[in-house]
Amino acid sequence: MAVLVVVLGKRVWEVLNPQEPPPPPQYRYPDTQIEAVDYERIGFPGAPPFPPPPPPERIWRPLWEKNPFWYNPGLGAARENRTKDIGVSLLRIVVSPDGTARAQLRVTNSTGWYEEGQEFEAFELVSIDPTSDECVIFSYELGERITLKKKKR
Repeated sequence: MAVLVVVLGKRVWEVLNPQEPPPPPQYRYPDTQIEAVDYERIGFPGAPPFPPPPPPERIWRPLWEKNPFWYNPGLGAARENRTKDIGVSLLRIVVSPDGTARAQLRVTNSTGWYEEGQEFEAFELVSIDPTSDECVIFSYELGERITLKKKKR
């Protein structure tokens, strides 16, 4: 019982004579301007590396430009028939004085002049051969190269 009275007395003493509360912590406001030397101190090695170059547009273009309503049948005789009738015809080839060749192509209902490497609709003009009046185009729809010859009149 004596121990109980001592513990109770100590608790009453603490209630009647409280200790002063500790001072509140002093927080420092963050710096608005960080000096160049502080970048190294906080772990920044320097200027970030340049981002990698974007992938070539030509490789990914058919993925987002392909018409979702095109029907892709299986391989076979139907594919050979489609390559013959793709809706592109070569009208004429003209060589300019500086040596660049341009081909006039009719695509469905429109006609235009195109140079090598130029893209139009779902095709790309790969090469022009003015000596044999031929040009090679790449069809994104079919995924193959097609040679067009000028029709004789």
